[in-house]
Amino acid sequence: MASVGLIRAGILSPIAAFLERKHASAEALVVRNGLPSWVLGDPELLIPMSALIRLLADAANEVDADAGALAGQDADLDALGMLGRLICGAPTLADALEALAEHHPAFTSSGRVWVESQGPGIELCHAFPALDDRWQQTTHYAIGLMVAIVRRAVGPTWRPREVKCQAGWSKSLAGVESLANASITFERPVTSIAIPRDLLTARLPAYAPPAAAEIDGWNEAAPALDFVRSIGQIIETLSCDGFPCIETTASAIGTSVRTLQRRLAKAGFTHEQLLARSRCAIATALLEKTDSKILDIALDLGYSDHAHFTRAFRRWTGHSPQEFRQNRTNG
Repeated sequence: MASVGLIRAGILSPIAAFLERKHASAEALVVRNGLPSWVLGDPELLIPMSALIRLLADAANEVDADAGALAGQDADLDALGMLGRLICGAPTLADALEALAEHHPAFTSSGRVWVESQGPGIELCHAFPALDDRWQQTTHYAIGLMVAIVRRAVGPTWRPREVKCQAGWSKSLAGVESLANASITFERPVTSIAIPRDLLTARLPAYAPPAAAEIDGWNEAAPALDFVRSIGQIIETLSCDGFPCIETTASAIGTSVRTLQRRLAKAGFTHEQLLARSRCAIATALLEKTDSKILDIALDLGYSDHAHFTRAFRRWTGHSPQEFRQNRTNG
């Protein structure tokens, strides 16, 4: 069963910065589109791609028709989180594009990025899954981010000469500063920009790249490619401030409770089972990595007392919390 497309919450940072410049509330748009406002504070949380699509369309309707492209072209790339840091830490533009393509699957499970030769230059390509009119601002945002990456190496006035867009025709896109005088075509198989080959050796500003251990941990937490695990990851994100009911999870992915229940049942799961998985993962991490009192962990997980938490934990692991912590310590 196909996964729910996920993306790191850092993708919201350039949009939030754009909205702030326009004196609009990023928090309000985030909440209105099914996410808690605090996802803006952690770039590595996984959020549904559908929420990003809704939010960008909302921003275009209420703030600026070119919201996607404008937010992308002016992006502070390291605000994207680990992927942005990997791009910024590359020595040359060619290395930055290679880092983008290599690590993109750990940033999002929706679409793919690659580089291919195109005559005297190269083409930076981003292929989204099958899309409709709701994706228009998202494709514009991708174009803007591509331009921002090249500009980090060659300067803020660079403009691509050729742009391809998967989405349908848009009159306003040609009026965006970074795309002025570009040849823009629509309804193409990929979203892309053309980059002259001689720019690939351009050096990026000095920036300390992330450590290998950080990168490995980030890759291990990549978006899931199956439905149940992707819903589990959404629940983990929503559990950062209390555990979500099924209505909250359904709202986040932009579907009805009944549809979510049906798809989970088809896979042999319930929302309650995935919620229990999330609680178990958080509990075991706290028992392994902190000295928090077991009662405090129980209360943090929403249990009214030590006994209720102990019974639940024994169902999950076969051990009491105290036994689990002792075994880990002795091991």
